[in-house]
Amino acid sequence: MPDSVPQQKVETSISDIGLFLELGLVEAFNGKDTFEPQEGWRPIINAAVEIRANNYFLDGDGRRHLELLVSSLEANLNSVVKILREASSETSIRGGTEQSRLDNLVKAIEHAKLDFAEGANEYYSLIKSLNPSIVNYGRMQVGDVFKDNKNSQIINRSTLENTLNKIRNRSDNEVASFLDELATTDEQSGSKDAGELLDQFNEELAKPDHRKSLLKRSWNGLVELLPSVAKIAGATAAPTKLVG
Repeated sequence: MPDSVPQQKVETSISDIGLFLELGLVEAFNGKDTFEPQEGWRPIINAAVEIRANNYFLDGDGRRHLELLVSSLEANLNSVVKILREASSETSIRGGTEQSRLDNLVKAIEHAKLDFAEGANEYYSLIKSLNPSIVNYGRMQVGDVFKDNKNSQIINRSTLENTLNKIRNRSDNEVASFLDELATTDEQSGSKDAGELLDQFNEELAKPDHRKSLLKRSWNGLVELLPSVAKIAGATAAPTKLVG
């Protein structure tokens, strides 16, 4: 199965949903007098439409998996909306404590995030089984500086290894594995601009008080230059941990 434009659109949409669940879901209603899910959560709605419109590159089982991924998310978000509505009703105010309502809301949001992440991981496992070359980039060899045969791309390997070591010291192997695979994907692209963005990303991440706004800009730039990194984002929750 070739790596097609529909597949890229689906996987970019999965990545967009994952990032929005971490960065925009709560912000859309937090502190608002009124909240309309169809507007506040528009990025999720648009991404879901994109997934459904471009799932035809998969067989029947694959399409059913994507539909389950989207429909489960919709059901989970409806549960969040229900809790929000109950929290604003007079009956809820009389019948429960503010803390209990907040606890229920947090649980529903975390369930929506976890359920979507697990479904996305299952999708990428399915894609890998159909075409290993799409996501199997192998392992990189770490040196000081890498240059490809065209002398176009440079990745600072020392910076990368320093960042990986610091991440591993925080006992977050999932994030370290993600960064390792991200570097391999970047390396294979041969893009000088992508290499510079990755160095910027790693240098900032290695700082004790890294700026998440800069990490987010660097990550968004990488996704724009290399749509294939969205495959990595969909397969793990690591990007949201880093830029959320």
